Amino acid sequence: VIIDAHDDYFNISYSTSGTVIIPCDRCLDDMEQHVEGNDDIVVRFGNEQDTSDDPVIIDERIGMIDLSWLIYEQIALAIPIQHTHNDGQCNPGMTAYIINDETQNTEDQTTDPRWDKLKTILNNNKLK
Repeated sequence: VIIDAHDDYFNISYSTSGTVIIPCDRCLDDMEQHVEGNDDIVVRFGNEQDTSDDPVIIDERIGMIDLSWLIYEQIALAIPIQHTHNDGQCNPGMTAYIINDETQNTEDQTTDPRWDKLKTILNNNKLK
């Protein structure tokens, strides 16, 4: 966190870099995801009735700002939408289950011969 003080406002710059533990979208095991980010905000003293978003207004009586929520939001937004292990690092048991399920679904795509007979009846009715 870097604070640059001016006459009537403060410019606060902060950056984060590290890893978060999140579940893999493919195998559901925990994985480490590297995140980085930086942001700047302008803060000035004023009364609490000011509702403008930029700059951030802090009460002169308190004289402090809690950056924890801003840093949390920055980290949460730095996490990619899709997060999976690198190839070959997923849980082998879950990967085998996914592959078996996919092959089973492709085998199940053949139609039941009884449905084919019913379709011929439907087609014959349309011809009449």
